[in-house]
Amino acid sequence: MGVCEAEGAKLALYNNEQELSDLLSLFNNTGALAWIGITDLIKEGEWKFWNGKTPTILRWAENEPNGGVNEDCAAMNSSSPSIMDYPCATELWFICQRYLP
Repeated sequence: MGVCEAEGAKLALYNNEQELSDLLSLFNNTGALAWIGITDLIKEGEWKFWNGKTPTILRWAENEPNGGVNEDCAAMNSSSPSIMDYPCATELWFICQRYLP
């Protein structure tokens, strides 16, 4: 079980440009990279949220994604602000989200 799941949450995802901007603003200009819930582990080059939905917006950094079969998870880059692909085992910060009842 992942850290987010242990807290009753999931890795963050977004539904529109505003939600993506809100996520990026959480740690803007901190120099941090943080996991979000996007991966192409199931099919190389086909980026999906953890819930199986296809993101309508992928604000990739310049020359990203660039990792091929070795970089299958997406992280937000607070410096750009943008998304980059990384090996899933890389230790990075992460953004969890929990829906309130």
